[in-house]
Amino acid sequence: MEQNRAVIILILLIIFFFPDTSTPPNFRNRISHERYSLEVLRNSTFGHPGNLTGLLSSPNDSLNSTTPTPPEVVRETWRNIRQALLKRYIVAQSKSSAARELPTSMFKLKRGLPIYQNTTGSVLGEWRKLVFDPKLPTTALLNATYPANLSKLSAGKLILALEDSTDPDSQGKALAEVKMTLRIRDRDGKHEASVSLNGVHFMETGEMVAATTSERFAGFFAIPHFTMSETEFNQSKELLVPSIEKYVKEMEKSQYLEAPWLSSTDDATTSKPQCEYIMYTQLHPFDSSLDEGHESLETLREIEREMRFPTGSSLPPPPPLRVSAMIYSPNCGFVLVSDNLKGKKLWPLYYQATHVALGAALLATAQIWMLIRQMNESNTLSTISRVSFWTITIMAVVDGYCFFVFMVASVLLGPGCFLPMVAASFCYLMLSGVFGMRFLVTTYRVQRQSAPASIPIPSASVPQAAGGLPAPATAEPQAPVIIPLNQAAVTDDEVNSEIGALHIKFYFTLVVVFFFTLYVATWPPFFRDILIHALLILVNSYWIPQVNRNIMRGCRKAFQWEFVFGMSGLRLLPVFYLYLYPKNIFLLEPNPQAVAVIVGWVWIQCLALLSQDVFGPRFLIPSHSLPPVYDYHLAIPMGDEEAAQEMGSPMDSGRGRSFDCVVCMQMVEIPTAGVGDGRDGDHGGGGGAVGLLGRRAYMVTPCKHVFHTHCLEGWMRFRLQCPICRNPLPAV
Repeated sequence: MEQNRAVIILILLIIFFFPDTSTPPNFRNRISHERYSLEVLRNSTFGHPGNLTGLLSSPNDSLNSTTPTPPEVVRETWRNIRQALLKRYIVAQSKSSAARELPTSMFKLKRGLPIYQNTTGSVLGEWRKLVFDPKLPTTALLNATYPANLSKLSAGKLILALEDSTDPDSQGKALAEVKMTLRIRDRDGKHEASVSLNGVHFMETGEMVAATTSERFAGFFAIPHFTMSETEFNQSKELLVPSIEKYVKEMEKSQYLEAPWLSSTDDATTSKPQCEYIMYTQLHPFDSSLDEGHESLETLREIEREMRFPTGSSLPPPPPLRVSAMIYSPNCGFVLVSDNLKGKKLWPLYYQATHVALGAALLATAQIWMLIRQMNESNTLSTISRVSFWTITIMAVVDGYCFFVFMVASVLLGPGCFLPMVAASFCYLMLSGVFGMRFLVTTYRVQRQSAPASIPIPSASVPQAAGGLPAPATAEPQAPVIIPLNQAAVTDDEVNSEIGALHIKFYFTLVVVFFFTLYVATWPPFFRDILIHALLILVNSYWIPQVNRNIMRGCRKAFQWEFVFGMSGLRLLPVFYLYLYPKNIFLLEPNPQAVAVIVGWVWIQCLALLSQDVFGPRFLIPSHSLPPVYDYHLAIPMGDEEAAQEMGSPMDSGRGRSFDCVVCMQMVEIPTAGVGDGRDGDHGGGGGAVGLLGRRAYMVTPCKHVFHTHCLEGWMRFRLQCPICRNPLPAV
């Protein structure tokens, strides 16, 4: 069996590390298509794009029009947006013309615009839809359905991730290639579109033009034709032609590499049509009234250098990244505008991620400390038998998932925050895989070996009253559940084999949960948010299994209160950060309602544990459908006092009896049911001193010996035997 497992693992490793390197189907056709589009771009001129796929002006277009892409009305809209944003930096072209009176078809900007040169970072904000009359021409296919079509929506939210090229060939130039990842959704979260775009970034003006690319839309090849002037056309064409040719040669050489600008590698005859996008973005110049300390362009350049190559210089904090954007879809026929997208550059995000990782490491360290203290307390058979196996399992799975998250983040984020991420992942590995797994295995071993544990005390073993008198009520058999110390349900070898399988199941569950969450990230936002909130409730239900075990076994005090409240508070801190801190690293919006629900749910569980400790594990729970357990807190009925003379001495007040506690050598006073409450035959139903809380001060064993509650519970932490007669005792 072990050899078969080794062979299977070896085959999987071979498949993983040595994938199929054969040439994919239609690869030659794709190379020919890229070569053809490159030649069309090389031979095109400003205003004449040629036969590029998916443009409104393509000769093979169904409209057979000469309308430019985007149409002139869309271009004019973008010019107006840029002019309103950059009006302070527009150079007047005549003595009598003010910047706001210039024709919107063209304007010239001052040199030295106070903007970032490298735009790598992410921004988010609101978008709205523009309505045009007449409607915009489109290249939509007849009778085709476009998934994620936002044309019927009016407003929503978007997140835009920007990544400037780090190619050495583009260093020192006036423009560079840029990659964008765009996520658009409506306000309700029921519709979402996520696309990748490639384009160019004009560093001097802060303008970026990008487009999606597929088999049906040559967006990247048409980027120069999407620009607003002939100068920008020539600059972008000069940059893109050699860059595209370089990629095409690499594709031909490898015979496997796909073009980096393609949004989909499916064949055009089988892939579903998608909405294509052309995106215009403009960086906001920094305003000295809003961004303190960034009045000069030299200061801004020093801040950028310090972010990329830290030297410890004393500089103002980096200003936020602000962007205005316009999104146009040539085949779905809509235009979306966002006036103020706000976010951070990549390096401040790395700095924030470093703080998050260090905070998570401290959080995991505090949980390790509390777990070690609890493990030191739960070090006997009696205390471990009370602990719920599934409570520890839920905590360990969540901690193991955090280990995977931080480990993957350390690889993806690179050297910028590698060490803090590895430190956080190591702390969660120790919490989950070392201490958590050790506690889990110990709990499983003890509870598995003591599983068959239902031995009622026989009636013959109950001591009889002296002088032939009838036995007192406290001497009636209770049929308790006893866990014998000298009887094991299974052998050690069987338990060790099950523990080995337990390790495999645990780590397999972690991997499945991790990849399942990655899959959930691709769901529509409405369903994704529902599942995420449900999972948050589930992973914060770790005390429910313990409440259930207390009820089924009639036990309590499985955990110390510092562990219960401490772990609850520590595990709620990430929820507070994600849903209450508006500048969290995941760009989540504050959601006080979700926090209130999760916090309320956790504290309801804590209150349930507290009520079980004070009033008993089965307080307000019908016991007729539960397995029988022994009740240590018995009440002596008033009618049996004379028959119970041998069991203790009457109290001076005459309201109960007193016994000697052999553990502390002090007197134990037991009030008698029916005395002082005006109801004969109460039997401890809750009146007066014989009420529920009064009976919690003493414990009566199945062998009818009486002790203080704290004395017997302290004794039973180490031995499940009566201190007087050494009869076995059921766990509490």
